[in-house]
Amino acid sequence: MKSATLFLFSCVMMLLILNTVQEMEGQKVRKCKITNVWKEDGRHCTGDAKARDDMCIEAFAALKTIVTNCTCDETSYPDLTCNCLADSLCLLCFYVCFTLASDPDPIQDFCIPKPMTSPYQDHHLSTNLPCKNSSEVTTEDFVFSGLKIAGNFTETGFATVPVSPANFPGLNTLGLSFVRADLKPGSINPPHYHPRATEVAHLVKGRVYSGFVDSNNKVYAKVMEEGEMMVYPKGLVHFQMNVGDVTATIVGGLNSQNPGIQKIPSVVFGSGINEELLMKAFGLSLKQIGTLKKRFDPVMANEH
Repeated sequence: MKSATLFLFSCVMMLLILNTVQEMEGQKVRKCKITNVWKEDGRHCTGDAKARDDMCIEAFAALKTIVTNCTCDETSYPDLTCNCLADSLCLLCFYVCFTLASDPDPIQDFCIPKPMTSPYQDHHLSTNLPCKNSSEVTTEDFVFSGLKIAGNFTETGFATVPVSPANFPGLNTLGLSFVRADLKPGSINPPHYHPRATEVAHLVKGRVYSGFVDSNNKVYAKVMEEGEMMVYPKGLVHFQMNVGDVTATIVGGLNSQNPGIQKIPSVVFGSGINEELLMKAFGLSLKQIGTLKKRFDPVMANEH
């Protein structure tokens, strides 16, 4: 809601400023219809869509006394109006309203989810579970001891202990998750990114080469020493490599309870992308692509 409120405030200010400029220049303000947008998306201002898009409808209705003259046809709310200086601006405001997304703000002090009763529940999204009665909540619900020891190491010398509401109920609805990562000397955490979260990594022990790459392909990396922290902006590829002589330990915090993770090698060579495309993209032979797919494609790996 904070993001939606900020956007709507900015949108209103933009409309008012541009409206003033056009009036000063004596230009005629054009009307634009937003109902075609509803139709193209299969949504209308009535029926189930009204409930589904309640936030957007209420937001526009709240602004109708400030901005006027944008029309809707008979399938829309007849009193839903806004002053649209151009079709593009009208569409921009409309679509962004539907694309705003983040972990929801809590509406109570805490929500300790009840134990799962269905195997189909998403373990990372405990917000879809009912909360325990406050009389059933204990201090232990807010304490997690699972980061004391490392997880199980892979053949490459990398181990993780993910922490989410699934194994730490006290995190539920707080928009947070954590991870402990341990790397044996020379091992790596391959390039990856979290599509829904920014991460802050604290190096507890060891020496680690750590960094990320921005959208201009510029790398920001250094060898971190014990006690140092690094932030990886949301959605940017980042990585770690143990360059020390002892097992390194990193504790990361993420600002989403379901940050998601996509590891670049697995995404590229383990997802079933057309082999010819990969050959052309990387300048590799079919045999080389096949070798990489055998390593990163879980289906092919299990066949060999």
